[in-house]
Amino acid sequence: MDALGSACSLKGQGSGRCLDITGTSQANGTLAEIWDRRGDADQQFTNTSAGELRVYGGSKCLDVVGAATAKGTAVNIWDCNGQSNQQVRLSTDGTITAVGSGNASTSTAADHRQHQVQIWDCGSAANQKWTRVRPADDAGPLGYLHVPRVPCRQRRPGTGLHPGLTRGGWPPP
Repeated sequence: MDALGSACSLKGQGSGRCLDITGTSQANGTLAEIWDRRGDADQQFTNTSAGELRVYGGSKCLDVVGAATAKGTAVNIWDCNGQSNQQVRLSTDGTITAVGSGNASTSTAADHRQHQVQIWDCGSAANQKWTRVRPADDAGPLGYLHVPRVPCRQRRPGTGLHPGLTRGGWPPP
């Protein structure tokens, strides 16, 4: 899935949204969730030779809360400590398996942002599969509309509007 040491975003195949740390917080215990791709530091993960998924430039690791093994257990971030609840196996089919539990990292919803990531029995559902998105693949923020500037000299006198625009909107009558 990812070359060692190469930071990337992990996009859920079922949601089209990225693995994200809630509120961009770096505090231990902050939950992992899915969110629209921004490419910010809280969405850039690096896998290590120790089997960790590190975030925030390597200062925090994805962590199964309390080293639990029960399905439905949340995934959060914590200071990296080398324990098995911070180790994962990245598979070529896109699954991320928590070594300590043997369960797959799963988004709780296929299409809603801000849903937590948890561990669950491994399966083939799209909400358990992740795709690597390199920072270079980010074309910038998503969802912005580019509106070209109109020089003042081209605006209609007395209205401040471009000659083709009316106060009623677009397209002009």
